Amino acid sequence: MELVYAIIAVNVIFSWKGFSDVAFFEKYKFDIYAILGRKEQVRMVSSGFLHVDYMHLGFNMFALYVFSGVVLGSTSFFQFLAIYFGSLIGGNLLSLYIHRNHQYSAVGASGAVSGIIYSAILLYPDLPLTFILFPVVSFPGWLFGIGYMLYSIFGIKSQRDNIGHEAHLGGALTGLLATYLFLNKTHQFDYLLLTAILVPTLVFLYFVIFHPEWLHSGVINWENSPFVQWWNKQKRPRSNGEKPGRSIDKNEELNRLLDKVNKVGYDGLTDEEKRRLDELSK
Repeated sequence: MELVYAIIAVNVIFSWKGFSDVAFFEKYKFDIYAILGRKEQVRMVSSGFLHVDYMHLGFNMFALYVFSGVVLGSTSFFQFLAIYFGSLIGGNLLSLYIHRNHQYSAVGASGAVSGIIYSAILLYPDLPLTFILFPVVSFPGWLFGIGYMLYSIFGIKSQRDNIGHEAHLGGALTGLLATYLFLNKTHQFDYLLLTAILVPTLVFLYFVIFHPEWLHSGVINWENSPFVQWWNKQKRPRSNGEKPGRSIDKNEELNRLLDKVNKVGYDGLTDEEKRRLDELSK
């Protein structure tokens, strides 16, 4: 457990410095513009050692302490580090992707801790989890694993709170997959549990990547689907890109595209429609 104590110590020292030094906190927190605009990629890792307050720090470190022993019992020193830091970066990458066009900042080890928690659940699905919720509630790890993944998906979609659900989901998925890759030859995993967690998560990520308009408007533009785009290309006339016998007025086409932008947003357009809109706008 010395490794875990060292990680906790770094979190405590780094966070304590951030509590009293605003410039330090701002320099190392997760910030979209700083990472993408100023190329300060160190924030992808440093933000995971900063916390908002002592309660935020204490909750994350307690969860890390509780679950890390289970993971350390089945992994090597370097495998544990890979799961921890891989989950931290994986959570921040998902946050970076989803919020790439927003003003967004965050701090906390939640992504890394989520990866350790899901690693423990994958290793021991029946691990009993107890929560003091008046009354005390206890249930198996596999149930928490499925439920919390669905809750994270709902949290990202609804955007009703100030919780970094993106980091939780990305970290949990990274920890789950890293554990499987490291130990699938030496450990017998519950593939039903893996499927129950991965299927809704991967379906959600499909919509995040190929239908980002759904996250903001709730409307799905199926024309943006890779399969539909491929099918439309197969049907497209080879001559001049227009259907025979019909000439499309440019103003009519521009108005149609602008109406679609008003309904589903710019991200709801297909790549071809975005290119055409740029041409017509000139």
